[in-house]
Amino acid sequence: MKIAHTIAFATAAVVLTACSSLKETTAYFRPTTLERFDPLPRDAQIPILAEMPRGTRYQTIGQFHFQSTRPWPFFVKSMEFNARRNGANAVLLRDSWSETFRDIVVVPPRTDWVPVTTFSSSRHSRPHTRTIWVPEFRPGYTYPVRTTLTGVEADMVRVGDGSPLN
Repeated sequence: MKIAHTIAFATAAVVLTACSSLKETTAYFRPTTLERFDPLPRDAQIPILAEMPRGTRYQTIGQFHFQSTRPWPFFVKSMEFNARRNGANAVLLRDSWSETFRDIVVVPPRTDWVPVTTFSSSRHSRPHTRTIWVPEFRPGYTYPVRTTLTGVEADMVRVGDGSPLN
């Protein structure tokens, strides 16, 4: 029964997540300018800011809207990955939210067919086996699951000349 719980939860997580790698999150980046920029190096530090420091001039080059059941560190990595990939040297986090909801998973009843083998022998004949298939009913069951859905809305920005910020 524990295996069924694990399988059902994993299936739900895959369906809700729809993203298993950072590369797949690129579908959630939308450019806001026609100008294209070179990607930044993989080791470039990308700050994630709640607001820009006063007087800082910047250009918004795209928006990133993404939601998933993945944990928060995945969101941080996905924002940094998309910023580097699109030439942004900072991320301006506009909104983030998290919602936990409950659901009930219903596992329907089923009938499996299992083999039953009998062995027989007598004094006057050789031993022999016989296999028949008999139905085995497995009742259905339900169990509650709790899923946390997290989302972010961020702007990918270039500050100054677009070189990595330190």
